[in-house]
Amino acid sequence: MNKTRSTGNTDAVLLDQATLYQYLNCGRQTAKRIAEEAGAVQKFGRTVRYYKPAIDAYLANRCSEQAVK
Repeated sequence: MNKTRSTGNTDAVLLDQATLYQYLNCGRQTAKRIAEEAGAVQKFGRTVRYYKPAIDAYLANRCSEQAVK
């Protein structure tokens, strides 16, 4: 079976792992932690995708909390 290639489309609503790392500009562990804390992990059988609007809302909320402090 041929490996699926990621196009790196960060405009998509559901991101794969490689695109998530690229979108957040961080490593695997940090990206997964952010996605889990944001509640953005979507599993479809063995496939895992990350819901971009949830990640965006989480990061916006974290940034606004830190700006207030």
